[in-house]
Amino acid sequence: MTDPVALLSEYVRIDTSNPPGDCRRAAELLCGALRESGLSPVTFGARPEKPNVLCHAGGTEEPGLVLIHHMDVVPARAEEWSVPPFSAEVRDGFLYGRGTLDTKGLGVAHWCAALRAAKAGILRRKLFLVANADEEVGGVEGAEYFVRNLPFPIGAAYGMNEGGVGVTDIFGGGGKFFLLNMWEKGPVWMRLSASGRAGHGSRPSARDAPARLIRALTRVAELREPARLTEPVREMLRVLRAKGYVDLDVDALQRGAGEAEALEALVAKFPEIDPLVRNTYAVTTLAAGFKPNVIP
Repeated sequence: MTDPVALLSEYVRIDTSNPPGDCRRAAELLCGALRESGLSPVTFGARPEKPNVLCHAGGTEEPGLVLIHHMDVVPARAEEWSVPPFSAEVRDGFLYGRGTLDTKGLGVAHWCAALRAAKAGILRRKLFLVANADEEVGGVEGAEYFVRNLPFPIGAAYGMNEGGVGVTDIFGGGGKFFLLNMWEKGPVWMRLSASGRAGHGSRPSARDAPARLIRALTRVAELREPARLTEPVREMLRVLRAKGYVDLDVDALQRGAGEAEALEALVAKFPEIDPLVRNTYAVTTLAAGFKPNVIP
């Protein structure tokens, strides 16, 4: 199956929500498409329900190229969707469903392009296709297991994964932008907890565990580091200025307070740049209490 719409539709209809992240049917679908084209994929994983797929699509020279995506998806709340999230409904030229962007659509693009290139006999360098499980919960049984347990060597190779996207009009003035992910931030996950004496909801105090925790979380949410430039972002802004999308001349900036002030002005105009010029802090999952009239 090398028709991208048909393959993606079937792929999206397979619920690989993580947790629990069962990717067996997804791996079977992808491997079936490869075998139909005469290729020999390999699956391996820490557990049967967390398979990883590896396939050499062709080519012999190095360095090769590894095309990577993940099969698992974030759970979806059906009531928040305009269509059933695993229906793969096609409407007005768009295919809707959980995973179309993150990253089943990317995987299908990789698969179909590689299969066509292999069929045409144009592959000179080694080309590998990879589909990982477990990405949405940290990748221990996905990418980490994959690199530690490769069933055969792939040699020297470049890798292409999710991250870069194609977008329109993000800097005003029209135009299409294809953003390449050159570097990636590393996450640090922390858990804050507070404990205290439980009490009735009618008798709160500033010393209660929820009150203290809220004050701490507020400090985290309000953290904002000074803006600064890394080299990939500096180069991106050079290109955008050359194309007439931004006015800021990054090569004229003096490092320090002047640079931060100029970048803050740019961020005020283009908020999407904000996480590119600083480390960010976010409060995500909250849990507390068991009864509405009890202070935990």
